[in-house]
Amino acid sequence: MLPIRSAVLVKEVSGRVEYAYDSSGWKALQSGKTLHPGATVRAASGSTAVLRVAESANFFKLSPSTEVRITNETPLEELDTVSFAILKAKRTRTLAAD
Repeated sequence: MLPIRSAVLVKEVSGRVEYAYDSSGWKALQSGKTLHPGATVRAASGSTAVLRVAESANFFKLSPSTEVRITNETPLEELDTVSFAILKAKRTRTLAAD
C-alpha cells in the first residue's frame, strides 16, 4: 500500500493510466490531477505515471501493467517510509521517504 497523510499529485502520464475510487468506475488519469486516500491507480501495458506524495519531495514511477492503491492508514513503524504494493505481482516494495 502507499500510505499518505494528505494527497498524491500526478506529475506525468504516458499511455493509458486510469484511476478509481472504490466503485466509482475507472477514469483516465491526467497530469495535474490530485488523488486522495482511497484511490486506486493502474497503468496499462506500456504505460507509466510519475506520482509525488504531497507532503514530501519524493517522486515515484508507476511501471507498466501495475496497479497501486493509496491508503490513509499509516502504521507507526511506517511513518518515515512510503510503501508500494504491486497488486498484480503480489509483492511489496518499500522506499524510504525524506
